[in-house]
Amino acid sequence: MFIDFEAKSLRDTRDLLTTVSLKEAVDFVEQNTHRRLWKLVNEAALDKLNFSLAERAMVKNEDYYGV
Repeated sequence: MFIDFEAKSLRDTRDLLTTVSLKEAVDFVEQNTHRRLWKLVNEAALDKLNFSLAERAMVKNEDYYGV
């Protein structure tokens, strides 16, 4: 049996992306940097058609093929 627990920063980032502006969520992710958090920012930026932020998140996530 496997149980999947999310880290606190992952839960906080998901909450921030839905409740506050994208800039505030990016500020939080820059303080608590992790590849998974940048991936969430990337997906949120693409949903909001903010391509410059999505590109920045891809570079931070080292996803050069996505750029």
